[in-house]
Amino acid sequence: MTKEDIKSKGIPCDTLSKYKGAYTLRKSFFWKDSSSIEISEKLKDNFPNVDILDTWDKYVPFRGGDTIKEGSHYGVKFIVK
Repeated sequence: MTKEDIKSKGIPCDTLSKYKGAYTLRKSFFWKDSSSIEISEKLKDNFPNVDILDTWDKYVPFRGGDTIKEGSHYGVKFIVK
């Protein structure tokens, strides 16, 4: 699975990483306009072979130069069966 596969289904995704078989999707935000739960539901609807392991909404005050992981973002950790 690639970031392009996910984005082609209309699912917001800034980064996609894989570690020990589990994928981590992150979508940055400045104003909260969605949630990790909504993203995980879209992921599950479009890719039925996905099992969601964890979701989170991380909010931190804006600091210029932060990476997506360091800044405010929605996160979804999942595996593909």
